[in-house]
Amino acid sequence: MIIEKDGLGGLFGRGLRTKIIANAIQGVMFSVLWRLGQDLLREREKKKAAEDAAAAAAAAPASKKK
Repeated sequence: MIIEKDGLGGLFGRGLRTKIIANAIQGVMFSVLWRLGQDLLREREKKKAAEDAAAAAAAAPASKKK
């Protein structure tokens, strides 16, 4: 048994180092991927706004001629 071999520290601390490292890696990956997602969405919004502005500018002179 674990308690007989390593005591209570072994019972509760077994694999703790691995779990801490895995959680740290997961946190870093989440932060990086979240930031990439935000950047991609921001670029799409900028592109869409520029296209909408260009379309509005192209439509404005056509409506003034009438």
